[in-house]
Amino acid sequence: MDDKFSFLRPDTVVVDLGCFSGGWSQVCVERTLPSSSSSMVIGVDKVRMDPLDGHTFIQGDVAAEDTLQALQAALGDRRADVVLSDLAPALVGLKYEDHMASMQCCLYAARIMEKVLRLGGWFIVHGAQSRGTGARTWTPASTPSAR
Repeated sequence: MDDKFSFLRPDTVVVDLGCFSGGWSQVCVERTLPSSSSSMVIGVDKVRMDPLDGHTFIQGDVAAEDTLQALQAALGDRRADVVLSDLAPALVGLKYEDHMASMQCCLYAARIMEKVLRLGGWFIVHGAQSRGTGARTWTPASTPSAR
């Protein structure tokens, strides 16, 4: 996706929600070059991950207020340019319940995005879509692909 839209570049602040096991955070670090620019990559997850150079990790539940406060403290006076969310619920094997749990994760991500994303920034969220739930994927008019 970044190959198409180039939202990960030097001098970018990225928040990676649901960052364990570190794959997306590693891509963000490689593309934003925090060691040689003003970029910042902050990952948040309940599960501790191995440290990455150029990456700040916050262990916490995205639904908890203290996790949001820790994220805001890590950002300092900066706002995120990109909020990525690959949050995944514990699946129970029932399509409707699993879909609703996935959508709840999207809502948690949106709550954080509203507090930390700069105006005009990127909010990229992954949600599991199940057949029969009536869910649809929409491309907002403000994205380059919709123009």
